[in-house]
Amino acid sequence: MEGDVGVILRHKKNKEVRIATKGDHRPARRNSDKKLLAVFRKRDPAPDQGELLHFGGVGDRDVYNITAPFSIDGRTFIAGRVETRDTESAETVFFARQANGIWRPHLSAPTFAKLQDPCITSISGELVIGGTEFPIELPGRDAPD
Repeated sequence: MEGDVGVILRHKKNKEVRIATKGDHRPARRNSDKKLLAVFRKRDPAPDQGELLHFGGVGDRDVYNITAPFSIDGRTFIAGRVETRDTESAETVFFARQANGIWRPHLSAPTFAKLQDPCITSISGELVIGGTEFPIELPGRDAPD
């Protein structure tokens, strides 16, 4: 059915386990909801584990909606949406993790004005960045340049 999405997990015994998502009305293959939930909870890392990231070099602006970490030439980077709290004028900035654990803008990486909510993938060995361009004007609010 169009719009339906399902996730297929492959676990330790190389067996496929399909997790149905909202709007997916197809039956899950030979697995009860309890079994699917157990597989989901046993995945590594556990879903409730996380890490608080610290950002520097952006002044009083917020960094959020970051990408998953990715590597280039042995260095780890993330891209994030950067803006002040009272505006929609965001930009996407690439951050590199410093030895002290602080993520700082990578000075030789480009920034993308008006690009919100970045995403990143690799296609045929090429790094591809995407996001939402926000060029519209809101009455009574600022608009990107």
